[in-house]
Amino acid sequence: MDRAAEHKSMYLGSDFLKVKPARNPYVSWKKTKKGVRIFTGEKKINLDKIGTTVWEVCDGKNTVEDIAKILNEKYKMMMNEAETSLSVYFEQLVKKGLVVLLTPEETRARVEELSERLYSERLPASEGSVIFCGYCGAQNLRITNYCLKCGQKLKK
Repeated sequence: MDRAAEHKSMYLGSDFLKVKPARNPYVSWKKTKKGVRIFTGEKKINLDKIGTTVWEVCDGKNTVEDIAKILNEKYKMMMNEAETSLSVYFEQLVKKGLVVLLTPEETRARVEELSERLYSERLPASEGSVIFCGYCGAQNLRITNYCLKCGQKLKK
């Protein structure tokens, strides 16, 4: 299996291009002259011009395919090169808790329902589906590796 196919299958198989990346609303960032600077806890991450372009369009409305087309038009990247690069890039952003990948509508509704329930009420700890951040105390879904509020790695 080639690298692009491996990364696509890692998330949703052939549906990877239909996924809609969205920035974590609890991560603060600002645009500078050189690009975007992201603040996670005490860390600062500076994005280059391509990373900045991708970050700015991660609004939960654009699909990975839309973003690949933007990279194709703006930076003259081949579509398969853009798709492969985005696969690797989003893998890193997701692991750091900076971006979430919203799946097609039927799955997205379930994620939104869980998120709404998570932040509108405290889920019982016995349910086993939540974990609390040791840094800020925020409640997170157990399936996440990084806190959605502060971006710190969760200890499970």
